[in-house]
Amino acid sequence: MDSKAFKKRRKNNAQTQEHVAQGVQITNVPRKKKQPPSLALRAFLGVVGLLLVVATYWSFDVISKLRSPVRRPIEVLSDEPLIQKMEKPSPPPKFTTPYVPVFTEDTARKEAIIAAFKHAWKGYERDAWGYDDYNPLTRGGTNLGLEGSKGVGYTIIDSLDTMIIMAQNEAGIDEELNGMLERANAWIENELDFDNGGIVNTFETTIRLIGGLLSAQHLTHKDPTQNSIYLSKAIDLADRLLPAFDTPTGLPLTNIHLRDREGHADPDNSGWCSIAEVSSLQLEFKYLAQLTGNEKYWRTVERAMQVVRDAFPPRSPRLPSIFIRPDTGRFVPFGIRVGSRGDSYYEILLKQYLLTNRTEYVYREMYDESMDAVTTRLMRRSPVQGLVHTVELYPFKAGDKAGKISLLPKQDHLVCYLGGLFLLGVTEGFAPVPPKKETFRENQQRKLRDWSAAMNLIETCMEIHDTATGLAAEITYFETERVPAPEDEKREGKDWYIKVRGATADDAMLDPRFILRPETIESLFVAFRITGDPKYREYGWKIFQSIEKHCKLPDAGYTSIRNVDKIEGDAGREDRLETFFLSETLKYL
Repeated sequence: MDSKAFKKRRKNNAQTQEHVAQGVQITNVPRKKKQPPSLALRAFLGVVGLLLVVATYWSFDVISKLRSPVRRPIEVLSDEPLIQKMEKPSPPPKFTTPYVPVFTEDTARKEAIIAAFKHAWKGYERDAWGYDDYNPLTRGGTNLGLEGSKGVGYTIIDSLDTMIIMAQNEAGIDEELNGMLERANAWIENELDFDNGGIVNTFETTIRLIGGLLSAQHLTHKDPTQNSIYLSKAIDLADRLLPAFDTPTGLPLTNIHLRDREGHADPDNSGWCSIAEVSSLQLEFKYLAQLTGNEKYWRTVERAMQVVRDAFPPRSPRLPSIFIRPDTGRFVPFGIRVGSRGDSYYEILLKQYLLTNRTEYVYREMYDESMDAVTTRLMRRSPVQGLVHTVELYPFKAGDKAGKISLLPKQDHLVCYLGGLFLLGVTEGFAPVPPKKETFRENQQRKLRDWSAAMNLIETCMEIHDTATGLAAEITYFETERVPAPEDEKREGKDWYIKVRGATADDAMLDPRFILRPETIESLFVAFRITGDPKYREYGWKIFQSIEKHCKLPDAGYTSIRNVDKIEGDAGREDRLETFFLSETLKYL
């Protein structure tokens, strides 16, 4: 893209400088009016069409006998064949809704959620101010960087937009929250020094720090291009992250030394990059390019996306491996999933399209192609409850099974973002509430499919909250027709289960944990905003009550819990408060 084209696109984007994370409506891009075909051309096309109809009718029986079977691009070695579509397709959405859309404020619940934020923040400010993470049990903090990192305030910066939104509500300014925000701003201006960061994760630093700073910039300035401490710090940090992209392909390395401005490959995964990380930096860098007019931010992340686009073999399903090589730009034969290390690849395809005022249609196309593949190859129904869930695919690399694919009926809690993403893809954030029949007029079959997938997946994500604590585990498995749940993990009347034992007695299982994740709640937020159905508000409130009961500490702060199926009190807690609890979970509630 040349400079003139970049400026023109920046001007178009300025019409809707709404950060996608805020869920704000997007304005349509003006389109040229098409000229109708001439009378002669229409007559010619009519004759051709008639001939095609007659020929099709005459030859249908012969063609049907000669037609080859549906091409299966991979052979699946699993307990049952890989489905091409869900066995029990859900009916299309009812346009006469059985509920009355509700958007009135629930003041009591809102105040309870704001109080939860204050409760967590007071503990962090008292015990771990300036640290990246908060350890509420030991009343201290830890930093996420390596090599003696002194911390760069992940919790402070990641929580800015939640504080700003909560402090400035319809009832006026919340003075207590405003005071918290002022102290956070003072720390950013006077104490934040990215030289202290050491080696940090490129992806996490981008989404939590640059994302946090730019969200705060957007929410506090009528003209987001106006210089401020938020924007200047975002520019400083982005410039420090750019050397991570200095690879033969332009794909960013997993880690970056903030002081030395030098990229570092992932030492734990052969130097490979995860597909989620290399394709999830685009929102922040493109928005920064839009605010500053500096093309380098846009060009850098766009080059990485071009490498990802080119990595797919021709005519292959648009399902990337979770790993890609930064030296060659080729996918590593590995797992395929919409959960960890794969999740935000799918999410950011759509959000890039929306962020750029729908001018980069290539990402809408990539999103649609990916969802076509996800719904036909990575989604199933459970045999007993009929729960729609996702699965993971893994290739065999050697032996008699080399080149074949195994299927694992496993779903991360992370996957529960997908319901909200499907809904956003159907409506693009500006359909009437609830959506009407006209919403589904264009690309009707795909939209009805995605709407049905969203509704069903959200219900599944709520079903797996049916535990002793009312909270969902980090990882859930689903029974299949040939492979039932282990006897000691089976649930009566259910066909999903949680693994609680490792390969040996000493293994610490991570599957049963609840770490205050936002993904289910994010989908509930989107579903409520798009449908107006009050049940999604009730679902969210139910989860919040379980968090209050099992994760809240009396003095200050919240913790993760080790096993959602055991009520163990303090003995079952983990000493960490994730930054996303403040920046996302409570914000969506």
